[in-house]
Formats: sequence, structure tokens, C-alpha cells
Amino acid sequence: MNDTNDLLEIPLPRVWRHHFSGVWFGRILGRAPFLEGHIIFEGRRVWSWTGGRLDCSQLASIGCREGDRLGDWCRVEIGIAGSIEVIPTTDALVEAARAMPVYRCGK
Repeated sequence: MNDTNDLLEIPLPRVWRHHFSGVWFGRILGRAPFLEGHIIFEGRRVWSWTGGRLDCSQLASIGCREGDRLGDWCRVEIGIAGSIEVIPTTDALVEAARAMPVYRCGK
């Protein structure tokens, strides 16, 4: 994804796999106003997932489940240059992920 011109129909529900910031489940909100080549993404970092979903495309099609480790819901700016995968998902799966408990280390 080298161009952000395709971000005109937002918000876009996506699973975003990034080289530096990991895997995110949420929505693309638009272009970042201050950082060239970045997008604004609202969602949750997915630290790990279970239940037979082997890769990000299965995570995007099936969604998050009990036992998955998800961070807080937040808004971040992610660089397009480090993107590995940007996979469509559904609003229903994004909202289900939003409602899941937050993973806390050691709990």
C-alpha cells in the first residue's frame, strides 16, 4: 500500500499487520495530519490469538475469540512503509473485538 488515495471511503474495517507495530484489529480513519506516509488507525493491538486461526487473513475472516490477547482500544498513527498486510474485515468483527476484555501482563 504505497498511496493513501484509496482511503476516501472511511472508516475502513481492517486487520493491519505492520513490521514494527505488530498486528492491529480496527478501522482506518484517514491520513495522519502531521506525519507524511502515515494513517490514523483506531483499534486494538492483537498480541496473540488462538483457536486454530493460523494467520492474519483467518483473523480477519473469523475475528477475535475468547483467549486472544488484545491491548487497549486506542487511536494510533501507523506508517504505510512498514506495512506487511492490510486485510479487509467487517464492522461486526471490529465491534466484537472492541468489546473483548483487555489483556494485562501477569493477569
